[in-house]
Amino acid sequence: GPGQVIYTAAATDPATDGGPSGPVSYSFGGGTDDALFSIDGTTGAVTLTGNPNYEGQSSYSFDVTATDAAASETAGQAAQRLQILTRCGGGS
Repeated sequence: GPGQVIYTAAATDPATDGGPSGPVSYSFGGGTDDALFSIDGTTGAVTLTGNPNYEGQSSYSFDVTATDAAASETAGQAAQRLQILTRCGGGS
């Protein structure tokens, strides 16, 4: 449900781009369903902003961009896909 961490982005900056290294910050990069998630810019933790609805949409996608202190994309973008699976309760 809302606030549940479903993915954590991780990137490092080897300081080979000539600019200052670290810290790396994270943001969404324009994925189809970015608005349905939130991202912690410091930790890279991606959380749900609501309850996913399997009947309405069975998969979601978002893009994460990692940027270093020099504002260059150190790790580029990583596209992620979240597949929603249903679990049926049963038995006594």
